Amino acid sequence: GTTVSTNNNLTDSPERFRYTLNREGFRGPDRDPRKKKDTFRILALGTYQTWGFGVNDEETYPALLEKEFAGENVEVWNAGRISSKAITGLA
Repeated sequence: GTTVSTNNNLTDSPERFRYTLNREGFRGPDRDPRKKKDTFRILALGTYQTWGFGVNDEETYPALLEKEFAGENVEVWNAGRISSKAITGLA
């Protein structure tokens, strides 16, 4: 994946946030597209709030949701998109 540090241009804050885009183009770590038989996947769709504009990778709600399932073979993929609709993320 590619990790970028950028300004949050939605506020006057000088703080930067870090985001990672994986091989599939989703926000978050690289994952194996072949799902293991005993693993459940949740695909989080949405716009700015889902993608997590202005917060670091581990602070997005999909990342926090996956953390809640720690140790339970659950992956939460962040398919949020900036400036789009959830249907675009599904596509």
